[in-house]
Amino acid sequence: VCAPLQRVYDEIKRWESVPNRKEPFTLHMLAWLKKQPEAADPDSILAALIDWLEMGLFAGFRKSEWHQDQGRHNPTNPQPDFQGNTQAFTPEDLEFRHVSGRPLRHEEVIRLPPAELRSAILRWRTQKNRRNKAERQYEQNKNPNGRSFVTPAQRVMQRYHRLMGHVRTDSPIPLALYRHTDGHVRLITCKETEHWMQRAAAAVYNFHPERDADKISKWTSHSLRIGAC
Repeated sequence: VCAPLQRVYDEIKRWESVPNRKEPFTLHMLAWLKKQPEAADPDSILAALIDWLEMGLFAGFRKSEWHQDQGRHNPTNPQPDFQGNTQAFTPEDLEFRHVSGRPLRHEEVIRLPPAELRSAILRWRTQKNRRNKAERQYEQNKNPNGRSFVTPAQRVMQRYHRLMGHVRTDSPIPLALYRHTDGHVRLITCKETEHWMQRAAAAVYNFHPERDADKISKWTSHSLRIGAC
C-alpha cells in the first residue's frame, strides 16, 4: 500500500479504536433532513440547522463556534468567550465577495441571487488552538444544485435580517438564530442539534428508536466536526 493510503488506513483504524467515540454527521443525513416538511419554513429550527450543518461540513465547526449550550436560547445572553465577547459567530465574522471581486455590504448580500456571489470569508475571532483571527475563504459552487458553503451562509444572513431587522456588523447577537413555534426568536442550542441529528441517523441507518438508543446517542453536537474531518 502506498504511503498516502496507508496514512488514511491508519487514521481510520485509530478513530475506530477510540473508546466511546462519537459518530460523524454525513451527507446522507443532510439529504434526509432537507426532505423533511419542517424545513419548508425558512426561519424554522430545521431550516436554520440545515444551513449550519451544510456549512459545518466544509468548515468543521466546533460546537461553541456556532451554537449554544442547552437552555441558552436568549439572543441577548449568548455564551461569552474568555474576553467576555460573544463566543459564537456574529455578523462581523462573515464577509462576502461579488463575482466581480469587490467586497459586499451585508445589506447587498441579502438581496443578491446566489450566482452573483463569488465567495464567503469566515473569521474565527478566538479558537481553542489559539489561532485567533484566522480567516478562511470558501468559493461558490457554480452548480446551483451542488453543495456549497456560500449559499447556506447567505441564507443565514437573510434569516438574521428577517428575525433581527438588521445585519449590523457590530451586533453581538450570534448568527445561528431561528423562530420558535411560539413566535419568539431563539438561539440554536446543542439540544436541537442533537435531536435532529439523531432523528436523521435513525432514519438513514435504520436504527430502532428504542432498541438502538445507545447507538443513536453517539450522534452529538461534536458529530459535525467529525463528519467534516
